[in-house]
Amino acid sequence: MRCDRVSLLLMCALFSATSAVAQKPNKHATMSGKILADSSERPLFGARISVSALNITVTSDSLGNFRLNGIEPGRQLITVSHIGFVQLKTYVAFAASDTVDADIVLTPISSNGAQRVGKVTVTADAVPRGLAEFERRRQNGIGDFLTEDAIRKASRGELTDVVRRIPGVQFSRPASGFGAYASAGRGANRGRPCFVAVMIDRTWVYEGKRNELPFDLNSISPDIVVAMEYYRGMGYIPAEFAKERNSCGTLIIWTRQG
Repeated sequence: MRCDRVSLLLMCALFSATSAVAQKPNKHATMSGKILADSSERPLFGARISVSALNITVTSDSLGNFRLNGIEPGRQLITVSHIGFVQLKTYVAFAASDTVDADIVLTPISSNGAQRVGKVTVTADAVPRGLAEFERRRQNGIGDFLTEDAIRKASRGELTDVVRRIPGVQFSRPASGFGAYASAGRGANRGRPCFVAVMIDRTWVYEGKRNELPFDLNSISPDIVVAMEYYRGMGYIPAEFAKERNSCGTLIIWTRQG
């Protein structure tokens, strides 16, 4: 770049400095590769690769791949560990801006050996509030209740397999033919189904409002459902679930997040 005017000198100087910075190579080195199991050379997921002196730690992915960035030039101690395998420690010499590729093979601990692990603290989550309330209402016996065990036994892949066990509940198919809407046998108006109100973990997904689309029960996997309760009409519904238009019944679904 040529500067012909004094007024451009400062701009030229700034451009030259910026160009020098942009062209300056990154001195940090990089190390990447795979963590493999000895003999089978299968990829190891979850292995920890660290440079403790630099406080750098990464974990291998499902294919065993890892990448360590920001390594200072020089001789660095690399530590690789995985539960069930002998810990590996090795020194690697890194030059400035160096890129080191390495496949690291770990040796399994012998069957008569033992691996010492760090202190493990186990905490148990309390019963979710939703399930505690479900149990309280189940003890009262007003309504139909399905526990997780009953849900697992009835499920064949769709939630309608489970809801079908509840007396009085029928199903309607949307125009597309896919999915299923729960409805009550009574309360139909001029041949139209009386759709059941549906709540999932304290959130209404169908309340029975005018022009509201019924909830497709098969849009939720039975694998995440741990409890269900059904109330046939306004006279049975607990006060906390009573809505203006859910006279056709109310289905409460509890998931693992409940």
